[in-house]
Amino acid sequence: MQYSLAFAGPLMLLDQGAGGLTPARAALWAGLGLLVLAVFLPPRVSAGDGWLAVRGLMGERRVRTDALVTVRRRGGPAAHLVLREAYGQWLELAPRVLEADPLL
Repeated sequence: MQYSLAFAGPLMLLDQGAGGLTPARAALWAGLGLLVLAVFLPPRVSAGDGWLAVRGLMGERRVRTDALVTVRRRGGPAAHLVLREAYGQWLELAPRVLEADPLL
């Protein structure tokens, strides 16, 4: 959230100081601020008895860990794990999340 405000706030102030801030331009700066928020907002990972969930900007994905059928690594330097369960649900998360919290 701070990155978004730190990006959009000074841009709006500079535009206001230059005398060019209109409602359309303010909406543009706010939209760019939300884009920065989307880039820097990490997904939240939670776990319970028999399930693992990842919540991001587009909602939550949850898999049952007792029904996992595949665990694959996808990508190059910024690799992700893709977990797929027998019931069709899947989620994707960075391996560093599991390394940072071994209890997951």
